[in-house]
Amino acid sequence: MFETVLVIDDDPIFCEITQSYLKESGVREVFVARNGHDGLGILQQNSGRIDFIILDLNMPEIDGIEFLNRLSQMSFSGAIAIVSSEVPVVIDMAASLGKQYNLNIVDAHKKPLAKSDIDRWFARRDG
Repeated sequence: MFETVLVIDDDPIFCEITQSYLKESGVREVFVARNGHDGLGILQQNSGRIDFIILDLNMPEIDGIEFLNRLSQMSFSGAIAIVSSEVPVVIDMAASLGKQYNLNIVDAHKKPLAKSDIDRWFARRDG
């Protein structure tokens, strides 16, 4: 079970739905950032506490690709799921890049996000 999750997406509806799914799944604490810059700030304020990130690719200020680069520089060791409205080839390329950065990319797929996706991620962690 992931206890502390950071959702980084500029779509407020996506964030609300995802936050609800996470709470239903037993996540203790959910942080939400509307862009990569705010996401980095939350990570720095909660050093070592965040164990899972749900990341969009297309955001203002710092996009998902640059965010992955910054996570690599920070040696982030938690799990990451990329969930984006970009075309699948771009999502797959971002996931490959994240893996080249030695990040723990557990999933990468096109929106929408379903509760079953979260259940699958958590089952992988628990199993």
